[in-house]
Amino acid sequence: MRCRFGEFRALWELQSPGENREREREREMGGRVAGEALTAYRAVLRATRRTFAGDKLMLKESAAEVRKKFDENRHVTSEAEIQRLLGEAREASSFISTMIVQAKLNPSGGYVVKPDKEHAGAMLEIPSEEILKKSA
Repeated sequence: MRCRFGEFRALWELQSPGENREREREREMGGRVAGEALTAYRAVLRATRRTFAGDKLMLKESAAEVRKKFDENRHVTSEAEIQRLLGEAREASSFISTMIVQAKLNPSGGYVVKPDKEHAGAMLEIPSEEILKKSA
């Protein structure tokens, strides 16, 4: 049975105003979260494109990995979990941009690493022998 717009509208108006407001709030919140997730997704992809520019294999593999991670969490509904995942995505974007430097093959057959201005001031702790032994 097909429902005309007027009939749908009449059914909608029969519901209590509180129910309507709650549904609208849920829809707005879902749209906001989806927008934040899309922004985070694009930021991570931009970071990988900048970092791995010219390396077709790494560009392809990193894009596939980013997509896989976001797809794995597509159905998360908990607000706290969503915020945690968005934080991880922002952290990943920052890490990729500031901590990873793509080595380039030079004409003599060696590799050269040239950090850009994004890498200036980035600090990375080098694990001690003790920490490495504990993790093994």
